[in-house]
Amino acid sequence: MRRLLLISLLWFCTWQFAAAEQPSLQTQRTSFIRALQAAESGNWSGVEPELTTLQGYPLLDDLRGAWLAAGARHLPEKDIVEYLQAHPSLYASARLRLRWTNRLYREKRWQNFLDQYNEFYAAGNDAAMQCQALLAHRQVNDEPALREHALELWLVGHSQPRECDPVFAWLAESQVLTSLRYRERLQLALAEDNFQLANYLAGFLTDSDRALVDLYRRVITNPDTELARQNFRDTERARLLILDGLEQLARRDPDRAFKLWHKQFSSDFSFTREQKLSMQRTIAFWSAQSLQPNSLKRMARLPAAARDPDSLAWWARAALYLGDWEHVSLAINAMPDRMAAEDVWQYWAARAKLAQGDPDSARQILLYLSGKRGYYGFLAADRLSLPYAFGNRETLADEPVLAKLAARPELIRAGEWFAIGLDSRGRQEWDAVIAQLDAPWQIQASILAHRLGWHSRAITIAAQQQLFDDLTLRYPPAYIDMFQNSAGLAGIDTAWAMGIARSESLFMPDVKSSAGALGLMQLMPATGASTAREFRIPYRSSDSLLDPQTNILLGTRYLGKMQSIFGNHQVLSTAAYNAGPSRISSWLPVGDEIAAELWIETLPYRETRKYVRRVLESQIIFAWSLGQPELRLRDLLAPVPSALQLQAQLVPAPAYDSVTR
Repeated sequence: MRRLLLISLLWFCTWQFAAAEQPSLQTQRTSFIRALQAAESGNWSGVEPELTTLQGYPLLDDLRGAWLAAGARHLPEKDIVEYLQAHPSLYASARLRLRWTNRLYREKRWQNFLDQYNEFYAAGNDAAMQCQALLAHRQVNDEPALREHALELWLVGHSQPRECDPVFAWLAESQVLTSLRYRERLQLALAEDNFQLANYLAGFLTDSDRALVDLYRRVITNPDTELARQNFRDTERARLLILDGLEQLARRDPDRAFKLWHKQFSSDFSFTREQKLSMQRTIAFWSAQSLQPNSLKRMARLPAAARDPDSLAWWARAALYLGDWEHVSLAINAMPDRMAAEDVWQYWAARAKLAQGDPDSARQILLYLSGKRGYYGFLAADRLSLPYAFGNRETLADEPVLAKLAARPELIRAGEWFAIGLDSRGRQEWDAVIAQLDAPWQIQASILAHRLGWHSRAITIAAQQQLFDDLTLRYPPAYIDMFQNSAGLAGIDTAWAMGIARSESLFMPDVKSSAGALGLMQLMPATGASTAREFRIPYRSSDSLLDPQTNILLGTRYLGKMQSIFGNHQVLSTAAYNAGPSRISSWLPVGDEIAAELWIETLPYRETRKYVRRVLESQIIFAWSLGQPELRLRDLLAPVPSALQLQAQLVPAPAYDSVTR
């Protein structure tokens, strides 16, 4: 029965293309790609020769939408409106609607523009469109409330898009932008260290305001010298400047900030109690993040009202790094109950109890943690020499529901976007459909996505529906042949490479980070090109990184290179893949080697700290799911050497240091 239902599901996914009178599905896909390129360039004559072949193809309607979007500035309004009414939810419609809305604005058809804006864009945070809507509202009905909204957009510490210039000119003409308002925004700009905007704003004010901006720049740039030599008056502006300068100094030299604060400022200026507590916390926090011995006393002296989760966490981390188990316990005991109950702090509370001679309490905590699947559960199990609690529980498939889902035209469309390599459009249409389903159907949709190889969607829904025990859905053998072959060539563990890829992209081959990293293993184009040259791998352009096979081949080679640079130390190599190899040398211990789990816990970057733990956890699970020989976390946690111990093995950091972000 299951086999018959699966065959039915696959039949629905290929829809009607198997019929003898229809062109083959692959022929239609190839034809559609050609037609789409022509349509998106506004060339309908390039689309027409493909239309006969594309009759019945699920994405056929997108061609006209793409063509209309390309010519939205001049094509007949009737055609655009009819298309949007007939196809409100297609990918092409979203692009067309935005361009149509922009056209309405350019043509000053204010009410039509507002109708579109209110229905589709008002809930967003696009400042440019908000400003356009304000101007349109002003043309329709100039209300005082519009100025209040406009002022909210103006009163920020950063520059707004050029679409807001007419709005701000209107505020100036209306005499809303008084000197008081300019000084208010000036302070916001200075708080964000936005000196370009601050200089612009000071141009509307007095010489003293311009002098303030110059002083502020000097204090923020060189806080130690400027704070020590300036003869500040006890004014609100001066106090704010002192606090900002001391915060900058505390990031660089918390001891110097501590001395200046207590010697020169805390008693002689009328800071509020809240400001004093905030500065005390700031200095203690940066002392702890610098892992300074005196940070422990500073943290312990912080009043409870000044302690926040970040400062408490760094109190514990500094104590761990310094080997002061008493302060580890003090920090964890000071945490709110919910925070102290997190696996990370439970594990280190147990370690502190072991170090302080309370093995029974420690074992009780470790036993509890060892029953959980995850980084700290694996650490606890290693401490007790217990098996890992993988706890895999496969989600029960409902084959009739799966067949119904697979037959939905919207999901057939999503599948075609995936099939022709436009995954982002497939994800967009898939997510729009899934958001409308109730929980049981979403769970089945996760299974369907897994079966069809849309692993990012399966992983995402599994997390949303808390299917945490279904390791098949959450840790799929995606691109397994490519990973095995490429990892073998690079001399690294397949499960490690897959853990990296899952952490980087959730196995999305087309994903691009805000920094420009591309593909499954999130390589920067410069890294991809350099690695390709070094290992003589074919590489045409950054587009090569969107090809899964090329991306995996280059990513595993680069990962293997990190492994060789860092003496086969996997933890250091993983951190280097995320943060760049040059940063690792500055994060190494100064004296003797330290335990890898301590080094990971005290990494200064939150992102890298979480990344290394996530990759290690994923590697253990992938090794288990792939049937590899038993892999224990302790096998991957070799002690982290000091900078001197590793110096002989390190090579100069390449120009493409930042790999993934």
